[in-house]
This record gives sequence, structure tokens and C-alpha cells, in this order.
Amino acid sequence: MGIFLAALSIAAIVVRVLGYPAPVPRFLVRALDWFVEPGLTVWWCTLGGLFEGFPSDQSGYIVTVLGNVTF
Repeated sequence: MGIFLAALSIAAIVVRVLGYPAPVPRFLVRALDWFVEPGLTVWWCTLGGLFEGFPSDQSGYIVTVLGNVTF
């Protein structure tokens, strides 16, 4: 189950980093955004800073995935 959650988290991060590519259906983009929010909250509270909305480095992505899998 953890591998599946990690894969979904990574997919959500990739879609967001790529700027929401057009081939990805809008409903899927929204679902992935909602899915990754708990991990983003963990990242923001640990490594993120004020006015940062999304990680921009590998350590931020790792914390986001791990936080999401933990939740």
C-alpha cells in the first residue's frame, strides 16, 4: 500500500512541476492536487518557508512524498 501511495504522490508532484500538461485530464489534476496536500503541509511546516507554495528542490519533494505516505 505504501508503494502505491508513494507512486501517486510522485505522479502528483510530476504533474504539478510540469505545469499541468494538457494531456492530463482536469479532473485527474484536481484529484492529484487534493491527494498531495497533506504531504505539502508537512513540507511547508518543516522545510518550506513563508510565501512558498510548492517545493522546488529534491529534498522538498522527498519530504512531501514521505509526509503524504505517512498520512
